[in-house]
Amino acid sequence: MRYALSLTTKVKARNSENLKEWQPGDIVIFGQGHVGIISDKRGIPYVIHNIKPLASILKLSYFTTPIYGHYRWKFKNKT
Repeated sequence: MRYALSLTTKVKARNSENLKEWQPGDIVIFGQGHVGIISDKRGIPYVIHNIKPLASILKLSYFTTPIYGHYRWKFKNKT
């Protein structure tokens, strides 16, 4: 991808180093075309996503749905 970094799709709940790879604002693709974003809540990463009729927030480590993509926008310095 031109404007995003492709990152790990593995979630290891007991591995704090792995959980640090999931940063606020990261985009997550999972399930049947669902898209979520990692929240800015500290500690265990949470995923915010829309499931009808309301949006929900779940701990990333509780996800049982396969994660197909994990991306982070690349930012360029304009200096």
